[in-house]
Amino acid sequence: MRYKFFTIPVFDPAAGEEALNSFLASHRIVAVEKQWYGSEQNPAWCFVVSYEGEKTTGAKRATVDYKEILDDDDFQRFARLRELRNRLAKEEGVPAYSVFTNEQLAVLVTQRVTTVEAMAAIPGIGKSRIERYAKTFLPLLQELFP
Repeated sequence: MRYKFFTIPVFDPAAGEEALNSFLASHRIVAVEKQWYGSEQNPAWCFVVSYEGEKTTGAKRATVDYKEILDDDDFQRFARLRELRNRLAKEEGVPAYSVFTNEQLAVLVTQRVTTVEAMAAIPGIGKSRIERYAKTFLPLLQELFP
């Protein structure tokens, strides 16, 4: 963890406020502590900001090309699962990743998942997703992996 200190004079706060707000907006903040400081002639607020580094928001995550990672047969299976996922997402009016992420679909394929227990063992696929989507996805998975 790292620390950054700011002093904001009470009678001329603009520059200090701008510096503090800019820093807060561009870093992953853990905590902010403030303390009254100074004399009657020069009162100020002192801030100690604990942070872990710069934010990565705005930067795009590297995309994974599953066609390169999966063999041809597995990619065809992945594509079928993705079509089902996209259809369900459209019907429900939700983003496709809220049904299953591409990574989760790839794991369903590479681990040859055909049971609820195997599906539930995949990171990020919890009880809610099992209840909502297992009955729809498992028949297709069982067809793909007889």
